[in-house]
Amino acid sequence: MQTVRLPASSFLRLGLLLLLGVSACKTPVGIRNTGFEPVYQKLSGNVLDNGVISESTHQLIAFMGLEDKLQYEAASVASSLLEFVAEDRLRAPLVAIAELHYSIALRRGDRARFLDAAILAYLYLFGEGFQDEVNVWSPRYRLACDLYNRGLAQAGLGPEGDFSLEGGRFDTPSGAVDLRVTREHFPWGPELFSRFLPSDRFEIRGLRERVRNPGLGVPLIAIQSRDGVLPGFVRGTRPRKLAATAFLRLHGGLDELIAGTLQADIELHYPQDSSDVLVGDVVVPLQADWTAALAYGLEDSAIWNFSILGFLKGERDDFETGVFMLAPYLPGKIPVVLVHGTASNPAVWAQMINGLAADRKLAANYQIWLSLYNTGNPIGYSASLQRDALLELVATLDPNGEDPALSRMVIVGHSQGGLLTRLLVTESDGENWRNLSDIPFEEADLSPETRAILEKTEFFEPLPFVERVVFIATPHRGSYVAGGWIGRLASGLVTLPGNITNAVGEVLRGSPQLAEKLEGSSPTSVYAMDPDSNFIRYLNELPWKPGLEINSIVAVKGSGDPEGGNDGVVKYESAHLPEAESELIVRFGHSCQQEPVTILEVRRILLEHLAEGPEPANP
Repeated sequence: MQTVRLPASSFLRLGLLLLLGVSACKTPVGIRNTGFEPVYQKLSGNVLDNGVISESTHQLIAFMGLEDKLQYEAASVASSLLEFVAEDRLRAPLVAIAELHYSIALRRGDRARFLDAAILAYLYLFGEGFQDEVNVWSPRYRLACDLYNRGLAQAGLGPEGDFSLEGGRFDTPSGAVDLRVTREHFPWGPELFSRFLPSDRFEIRGLRERVRNPGLGVPLIAIQSRDGVLPGFVRGTRPRKLAATAFLRLHGGLDELIAGTLQADIELHYPQDSSDVLVGDVVVPLQADWTAALAYGLEDSAIWNFSILGFLKGERDDFETGVFMLAPYLPGKIPVVLVHGTASNPAVWAQMINGLAADRKLAANYQIWLSLYNTGNPIGYSASLQRDALLELVATLDPNGEDPALSRMVIVGHSQGGLLTRLLVTESDGENWRNLSDIPFEEADLSPETRAILEKTEFFEPLPFVERVVFIATPHRGSYVAGGWIGRLASGLVTLPGNITNAVGEVLRGSPQLAEKLEGSSPTSVYAMDPDSNFIRYLNELPWKPGLEINSIVAVKGSGDPEGGNDGVVKYESAHLPEAESELIVRFGHSCQQEPVTILEVRRILLEHLAEGPEPANP
């Protein structure tokens, strides 16, 4: 076959035609319709989201003619950009430099570069002497805030995963800085709180929402040392875990950083006490994570095992009855005491505590205290121990009565905890004793120990510092479950404390009348909650503390008429309290204290309580 050879000029014309054809299909510059999401992701993505530097940083590098060095000489690119900033005094490129250092630090685990990223981001946000102003509407501004927070968090990460609060001189790629650690805004010294964990390293489980305060700084979990015990620290509870924040403040600017003379402070803050800082004339909110500290304190806590054993055993060596505080006492905050119900424990309030923390006004003006008691014991006896614990705690915290917030206490009781609460705000002159025995109390033949127990359970006055009580699913007229065979079975499984058993035995031996009334019964909390019990009748006859504010939350299953309903444990007619200034019906079962509607109602009540009193100490 004959081969046809085209002249060279024909090849040139063919090549030109092919080139023109390609150009006609796709021009060197144009657009492609991809839809919104790919474009949004490219425009908003950055090294913190996907490990790739942001579009704005890439554009600046390309504009400076440094794009070809980016992949293998990123550190050199950052140095070139810093020289440009130092010469032209433009702040915007500082974010690009910070992002480059953060990107390099991620690959190398370089704490100095993480610190450099935080410093440069701070200079972008607050630095002086630049030609351009901060644009708070720019994605660059939001990136700078995140680079500051995450850069500082990674820079402070110690080998054990703690946030290392150490001062000294640090050499960063942009220059040297002298760091000082200050605790002026954290009320407790290193002898009480010396260990801090970055909150952002932990995921949360078991709580509906993660309550965080947006702002600047590293959210931390401060862990109290067991050696530094403060009032309100009950044996058996774990050391306190608090939300804290580390904030980096510079004393100087870019020139000092480059010259190696920059001074800086890492400030430790307690954000519940001071939720923002001033940088110049700018009010800066502190970032905090309230849920992380709460969840960390409950992780693998022995308190979860208290529920059933705390019901069955009237006394335990590993836990003691009392009132303990989630955070150390700070004057000016009104106590809210949460009292759990039968076969339960203080940890059941976690969702309530977390939900209330989301309201910054509440967090600034209230402190949470938790009641702990063995729920199988006689309710009057448990109430006497709680009364003593609160009196002792208030006297210890404020011996001279100088904190008016302590005299505005609110107690929230769920189920049996509501009955116990009621005994804290009512008065008894011994009428119950007179109903049970013909022998006057002062003439009864009793041992000193038994007499002391009975005096506290039969003769008492309302706590003077309690202003308001909130009852949740409380069986004021008894529980139909306690009056049935289930209640009798449960009551028979309870082992009472030795002092209570001895006291009951003494009383019964000295009062045949009472022995006949109680024949076949054990004076447990379950027996007391029987609708036909003497205790329930006696409780409803006790006079309330004058001026007491009362609120009620009643759980009723289903959507029918609440007056004929119940929550599976308590009937509406038992939980209803005519004296209450408000009553909210929640359509849930008995354990409704963790439901959003219940938490919102408690929030409403606490805000109302706050508004009714003097101006808050922490507005």
